[in-house]
Amino acid sequence: MIELSLTELSRALAGRRFSSVELAQCYLQRAGALNPDINAFITLDAEKTLAQARAADARIAAGEAGPLTGIPVAHKDIFCQDGWRTTCGSRMLENFIAPYSATVVERCNQAGLVSLATLVRIGVATSMYPARRAAALPPLTAISSCSVLPNSAHTVSAATSAYVATTIATG
Repeated sequence: MIELSLTELSRALAGRRFSSVELAQCYLQRAGALNPDINAFITLDAEKTLAQARAADARIAAGEAGPLTGIPVAHKDIFCQDGWRTTCGSRMLENFIAPYSATVVERCNQAGLVSLATLVRIGVATSMYPARRAAALPPLTAISSCSVLPNSAHTVSAATSAYVATTIATG
């Protein structure tokens, strides 16, 4: 499944070649296996992901699915997801559970995307000053082995896609 494009995944889900739950499990397993090496994910929550995948499968079965229904998405850790740990890459917020969802997350949910994880955040707030770096959660380690990617706030989204650890990433 991980070698399929978004269009191919969408068609496969619509044609019931596999379920959204199976697709989510595939990406959860891949993300879990890769994360010790690339450190791209702050939070993986299989229970929440699979609940969303089951809801996506129900939408597909009812004929109410859009083209993105059932596709896994990883959100940058700056976007709150109701009930998910959202740290903004900061130790100060490392136990913060979002009480609401950001607009981008809501729109992804409305489109039927399945939240897979939250992604490490790299940026000015954690990289500019040494004191802030000490207060930040561990950075993405994939950068050093992925020479085509710059060290920027968008690197995590690109790296997780390049490592085929997610299909779509926000941020």
